[in-house]
Amino acid sequence: MNKKRTLIIIICVCSLALIAVCSLCFFTFFAKKSSEKTERYDLFKDKYLAVSQGGFWGAIDSKGKLIIPYKYEELEVSDGGKLFLVKEDGKYGFVNINDIYEINNIYENADVFAENGLAPVEEDGKWGFINEKGLYVIKPQYDLAFSFQNKTAVVMKNSKNYLIDEDGNKLFKKGYFDINNIGENDDYYVVGEEKGDSYKYGIVDKTGKEIIIPQFDHVRLNENNTAVVEKNGKYGVIDFEGNYILKPSFDDIYYYSKQGIYTAKMGDEYNAYNEEGEKIMEKDSDDEIMMSENGLIPIKEKNKWGYKNDSDKIIIKPQFDEAKCFGSFEMAAVKRDGKWGYINEDGEIVIKPQFDDAESFDTNGLACIKKDKKWGCINKKGSIVIFPSYHKFMNYSDVIVLGDDNKKIYIFNSKGHILNNGGCDALGNYQECYCKKAGCYNTTSGDDYCYDHYKLNEFDY
Repeated sequence: MNKKRTLIIIICVCSLALIAVCSLCFFTFFAKKSSEKTERYDLFKDKYLAVSQGGFWGAIDSKGKLIIPYKYEELEVSDGGKLFLVKEDGKYGFVNINDIYEINNIYENADVFAENGLAPVEEDGKWGFINEKGLYVIKPQYDLAFSFQNKTAVVMKNSKNYLIDEDGNKLFKKGYFDINNIGENDDYYVVGEEKGDSYKYGIVDKTGKEIIIPQFDHVRLNENNTAVVEKNGKYGVIDFEGNYILKPSFDDIYYYSKQGIYTAKMGDEYNAYNEEGEKIMEKDSDDEIMMSENGLIPIKEKNKWGYKNDSDKIIIKPQFDEAKCFGSFEMAAVKRDGKWGYINEDGEIVIKPQFDDAESFDTNGLACIKKDKKWGCINKKGSIVIFPSYHKFMNYSDVIVLGDDNKKIYIFNSKGHILNNGGCDALGNYQECYCKKAGCYNTTSGDDYCYDHYKLNEFDY
């Protein structure tokens, strides 16, 4: 959702504002929880990328060619990259790859086209859905509308949220204060409703049947038809028949779908459980259990680090000062004698320890490394591909994003070539950019302070 829509939510009448703000808080909380251990992500997943320079937005392709000039107040790439949502002169419209309006900028607000060719737009205070010719398929009638996902969309009317199909038919007879499918299961939805002076969440299927009645403080769906739930500040796991796999007694829980393992924190202990809720590993330390792509888990014993498998068997004996998860290409970053290098799955050093810090290899064949307080990248042979002269930003599956001392953001391909000559100020549909605090290179979701510096500057705007 673009920032204008977020603003619209906030300035609605009181009842709508309260609902939207609560929904936004819920989404932010669990989106953060679920993104701490992310799946591989292509920055150019929609073929193009929104970039900002000098306060205006344009778009580049995966080779770095500027296809939409820096001229718009906002710009987002639709699913599949067919049309670009732009804001010009305070109004929203849609342009094609040649920067020609396919749908004029006449809307008070809008969101991107989904894969089904429909986009939500606002006219005269009401939201509806148009096709790629600009014709209404679902007439304006809602107080708020969100883009389609999996052929369904969430809409708000009279302070209640409903799920509709592509013809505008309500799939849920009952309205909720919140509907979403945060997590990893597209067949079910998390719903929230007001109960007393608080809001509680449950689970419904696509027909609106309540699988789990709203009773939890938060819910995050897993793809194995279970959900991580929070109740009274504690986390547990419940199946869709209402049975607890893990009772709400933990400080945090994360589900690794590929390995079918839950990791759970209780106090200073981290434990791992299988899908039946049986404990398969425990760590009596404040070091989190992190699952590698190959199933190996960094563990610490007698102040040294090694690796176990998910059967609690030591595969690489503890011998390193620190160790990180295995990434792509069966290599993991380890620290020895104050420097970081890389090992293979047999525990053999394949890139000698020489870096101040190091991250996992991604599918683009590169890993971010740090030398002399600056970040660069190496290839699988350990050769420098991007010289360490940047502040780390993000390693994606297809590209590397790094920032310089002037807070300019650069996009590199797997050969270390800069795609966006001259850099940009921000990038992506989420408008990621740097913290406004001088000397801070944390990223934010807009022209703002990062979380730490927001707390220090929240009264200083």
